[in-house]
Amino acid sequence: MTTTSILSRRTLVTSAAALPALAVPAIAFAATDTDPIFPAIERWKEALAFSDGTFAAPLEEEAALIKESDAVDAIFQTVPTTSAGIRAKIDFAFSVNHVTNHLKSEISDEPLRTFLDTLYESARMMAREA
Repeated sequence: MTTTSILSRRTLVTSAAALPALAVPAIAFAATDTDPIFPAIERWKEALAFSDGTFAAPLEEEAALIKESDAVDAIFQTVPTTSAGIRAKIDFAFSVNHVTNHLKSEISDEPLRTFLDTLYESARMMAREA
């Protein structure tokens, strides 16, 4: 891992320290049993709680930041399977400040492309089922 990727991950994650773990509206969690986006969002909440801890060593802090960044990436890559899941994914992305910054990344448009591709795939799957 390069210093640049660590710094960019750290930049993404450090702004989350002041956010509550329940940044996504609770109403969006109606279909938690059927949609893979909900466990992905829960994984992020757990990583956020872990990264908010006090660390004895810089390597522990770095591991926490990487864990949280990986959880965000998992949300971006997960295809919601319900309309509630689509809403939860969008609410997550636009209610969590560092994710919005990730979407606007000047380094690469890949996060935004992945985010939109998964929403498109969700809509396609639901249209076939209708």
